[in-house]
Amino acid sequence: MRRWRRIPEPNRLPGHPQRDYTAAYLRPWPRRYPLAIAVTGLLALILAAAVAFAPRLVLGWDLAGHAPPADRARAVNDIRTALLQGLAGLGLLVGGMFTWWQLQVARQGQAAERFSAAVAHLGSENLDVRLGGIYALEIIARTSAADRDTVTDLLSAYVVRHGQVAAERREDWLAARHAAGDEARRRAAGDPAGEPLGTHAPDLHAAIKVLARRRPKAGEVLHLSRLAAGGGRLQFARLAEADLHSSDLRSVDFTGADLREADLAKSNLSYANLRHADLTGADLRAVVALQARLDGAILRRADLAGADLSWAVLERTRLDHADLRGARLAEADLAGAVLSGAYCDGDTEWPVDFDWRAAGARIDLAAPPPRPTNWLHRPPPVSRTAEGDLTVEH
Repeated sequence: MRRWRRIPEPNRLPGHPQRDYTAAYLRPWPRRYPLAIAVTGLLALILAAAVAFAPRLVLGWDLAGHAPPADRARAVNDIRTALLQGLAGLGLLVGGMFTWWQLQVARQGQAAERFSAAVAHLGSENLDVRLGGIYALEIIARTSAADRDTVTDLLSAYVVRHGQVAAERREDWLAARHAAGDEARRRAAGDPAGEPLGTHAPDLHAAIKVLARRRPKAGEVLHLSRLAAGGGRLQFARLAEADLHSSDLRSVDFTGADLREADLAKSNLSYANLRHADLTGADLRAVVALQARLDGAILRRADLAGADLSWAVLERTRLDHADLRGARLAEADLAGAVLSGAYCDGDTEWPVDFDWRAAGARIDLAAPPPRPTNWLHRPPPVSRTAEGDLTVEH
């Protein structure tokens, strides 16, 4: 049971209440840490005994019954000197380890201070300060693996907050996509971005570029849907599996970008440069990509159901096993495109005089119906004919 003691009256500060302290707190430090003192003393005794007696034991074990040297005391002292030098080296090693640990603690503290300063800069009204904060976060993510995920989440939230495309604009794209007889309206929906993103929103452009050139982890998904990034410069971007659906990506330069398994459904890619980009397995349902450059791109197993690729350049594009049901490829340049195993249907619009069967595309009624672009859009029902063939009801 603890015994409580009060501070003697002469030691009390005037105007302060009386405080109680345990008897253990008032004991001298040797009595407060008896176990640590006992362990330290025991280690000191062990080292002293080793220095005093170990050299003789080592000398006897080394002789192994042979005649001792003429100067036995000198041999023992030589062994003791070597032992002391070894202990001194061990002490230096332990000291170096403690120094390294202290440096790591100091480095973590400096990283935390830099991170706090960079986050504070993101909220500044000065554009240059915000840009400095964004690039400071990139440096922190490269030098500190522990802060990498936090920086990615922070910049993603910044991009989503400051770069959202208006809902009315997205509805205009989809409405123009279904305006089959109104070519002027369709072209207006895919007008190129009037001003580069780096000109009218440099901070947003910088944040997107930092996210696009990061080193992603396996299974990491960037949630950047409904992004207004028209006119951005994102060459060789690392955006595999990124969620970019319903985004404004007009005139974006995606040359050589990694967009494998990316979700680009309902996005506007008109006039975008996707030359030699990797879009393997990408979700491109209902995209508007008028006059987009896709020559040399890889679109294997991509879902292009309902996509509008009118006037797009698809020279030497890999479209094998892609889903082209309901896609519009009228006036598109498909010279040298690979279409082996690609799915199409009666609603797929091909360029005039283009033999899609010879190119390898096929109609397969046994294939599952096209996926809906959202949970409100149900796929058309499928029924079987008397012969057992599957047909899609319109």
